[in-house]
Amino acid sequence: MLRRIFGGTSNKKEEQSSSIRESLQKVKECEEMLIKRQNFLEKKVQNEVSIAKSRGKYNRRIALHALRKKKRYEMELERLGGVLTRLNLQRLSLENAIMNISILEVLKDSCRALKHVNESMDVNKIYDIIDETDELNQISNDINMAISRPVKMENEIDDVELLRELGVLENEKFSDNLGRSANNNNINGKFPPVPTHDVTSKKDDKNKRSKDVEDELDDLRAWAAS
Repeated sequence: MLRRIFGGTSNKKEEQSSSIRESLQKVKECEEMLIKRQNFLEKKVQNEVSIAKSRGKYNRRIALHALRKKKRYEMELERLGGVLTRLNLQRLSLENAIMNISILEVLKDSCRALKHVNESMDVNKIYDIIDETDELNQISNDINMAISRPVKMENEIDDVELLRELGVLENEKFSDNLGRSANNNNINGKFPPVPTHDVTSKKDDKNKRSKDVEDELDDLRAWAAS
């Protein structure tokens, strides 16, 4: 059945789909008609039951006649129930067939679209595009790294250079202090007092400070070279 439905040319499929839809519409109309008939018979049954109850004590012949009619209506209702069940199954089958046709058409359309896309693509071109994209991304990353690189701050100035400058300033300060002391003694008309201790101690202190500075410079050079 499915082969008959899905096989053949496009025009035949459209005709078959249209025929199925028409059959489905007829089944639905028949169901609606039978349901109306069913509701009518149910009301008839209730009416005959009411007659039988109201006439049972006074006119048994009419009451029995009403019950006979009720039985016939119930038999008809039972028959209608069977027909409605069969129609319901047929309607579901037709609806499934229409759904299958729609699904098949969607699958075929998607296959055609995918085939068209694949035919318009070249694998080598795709790899070229991917390589070019990777290269551009790498360039962008390099640019971002260069822009975001931190500027050399004040605390990153070479400590060796600062220590050398500090040593020069200390030597200049020491020389200035000696010069001011000599000038004050000359102004007062006095010579500086004769030292009673070893005069080489100050020179040794100066040499010691210079040596300490040089030692610190050597340590920093060794640390920078490691």
